Amino acid sequence: MKPRRIIAEGAWDGFTRRSPDARLFHQVRLGDEWADVNEFTLEEMPEIDRIVGNWYTSAHPRSHFRDRLIVARATTTGRLTLVDRTLTRRAHDGSTVVETLPSHDALLAALAREFGLTFPAGTRFASPGLADLP
Repeated sequence: MKPRRIIAEGAWDGFTRRSPDARLFHQVRLGDEWADVNEFTLEEMPEIDRIVGNWYTSAHPRSHFRDRLIVARATTTGRLTLVDRTLTRRAHDGSTVVETLPSHDALLAALAREFGLTFPAGTRFASPGLADLP
């Protein structure tokens, strides 16, 4: 797991008293450098921006959410991520365990066990990464 941090720019005295140009940055360490992942200005997001963002992730032909099964969950010990048939457990200490699920039945069992998501037996997800799963 890559180190992450939140840094502040501008004058801050809590969230309600800050300079007009104050911003927060979520950063990840890549090698010897810190790279910005997100910027938080604390400005209200216009509804149209939420609508367009939601449309893009769910409907745009190049959105990676359209052709993969993606599930993620933060836990008390780390993070669980399922992308198609690959289940990854990342612990707070940086260790990672990757499991490749061998069948649709194993996928459904992992969704129920790890994420609390239950589906009827025989459920198949339309994802190119699962097309050859027995």
